Formats: sequence, structure tokens, C-alpha cells
Amino acid sequence: MSFPTSPTNGQTAVVNNITYQYTSASNSWRRVLVAVQPGYTGSIGLQGYTGSQGYTGSQGVIGYTGSVGIGTPGDVGYTGSQGPIGYTGSSGGGGGASLFTFGGTGTPIAGTDVTPWIMIRAAATCSTLTLTAKTPPTDVFTVTIKKSSDNGSTFATTIGTISILAGAGYVATTSVSGSLAIGDLLRCDIDTVSGAADWSCQLQTA
Repeated sequence: MSFPTSPTNGQTAVVNNITYQYTSASNSWRRVLVAVQPGYTGSIGLQGYTGSQGYTGSQGVIGYTGSVGIGTPGDVGYTGSQGPIGYTGSSGGGGGASLFTFGGTGTPIAGTDVTPWIMIRAAATCSTLTLTAKTPPTDVFTVTIKKSSDNGSTFATTIGTISILAGAGYVATTSVSGSLAIGDLLRCDIDTVSGAADWSCQLQTA
């Protein structure tokens, strides 16, 4: 069979057992695809029997222990850098002059009771207060040392206040007075910092 000579839009024709459809917009015959139905899925076969467990093999012979290897000792490691200097405790009893040191590394924070207390172990008389800052302040760096005679309940006695001024160097020294009894406690307050760093405050007794 041949295609019709005057087809209409949507008209179909079978040529050589193939179906075609006419489209007037393109004035052409196009093959009509025929959907093929999928075949049926076969059923699952029966599961086979589980085989019996095999025999456990015998343990192998324990191997010989190897001899200790011979080697030269490793090189000694490098010595680590020195840590920051810790706070100096009070001098032991025995009379004579003593030096009590407060301080720390880096830039301190202004506040009350900024370092551990120091306990007096021998009666003494205060003589000199020295303040040092490795990095001097941009304005004023002020430290106050106070004393407690009631086991730390109050620090009512001021031993001395000392300051380093901007442009005045790294060290300031002032004379102080007052007595220290066995069992008294010393406290350090930082009143102002102004950028000072790596500092120490030392109380010298006679």
C-alpha cells in the first residue's frame, strides 16, 4: 500500500506493516512508534540448602621470640627555652636584711591583690621599695604594697606606694618605713598600668 495522495492532518496509513501519521504543518508522514509491553518477570527459584560448617583448623606452632635489636642511642634533645621567672617567696627566718619580690611577665592588669601573698617569717623593718618595668609605661605605672596582721582578713596597713612615670626610665626607688612581724602577710595591688610590662616590685628590709 502507498500513502494517500490527499491526506488530512492526523490521518494514518499502514505501509509495509508500519503505521505512519500525516502532519499538515510539516506536510510529511511520520512513523508512529508502538509501545512494546515488557515481558513477565520470572519467579524466584528455590533457595538451596545451607552447607555444613567446615572443620576448625588446628593451631599453628608458636613462633620463636625475636632477639633484641642492637642500636645506638638517639641524640640528646635540645634544651627547651627558659620559662618565665616565677614569683620569689619570702626569705627564711634568721634575722638581718630580707628582700620580698612581687612581679610577673607580660602586661599586668590593674587591680587589688594581683599576686600571691608573702608571709613574713622573721621580724624586720621596711626600708626601701623598688619598682622595675622592662617595658616602661606610656603614662604612670603605680604599685602599692599592703600588710595584714590578722591572717589575711584585712590589709589595713600600707607599706608604700611607688610609681614609674613615662620617660623616667625603667626603675623607681623610694624609702618606706614600718615594721613587719612574724606571721604578717604582704599583698601587692596595681593601681595603674599604662602599658608597662615584665615588671617586679621589691621590698627591702633592714
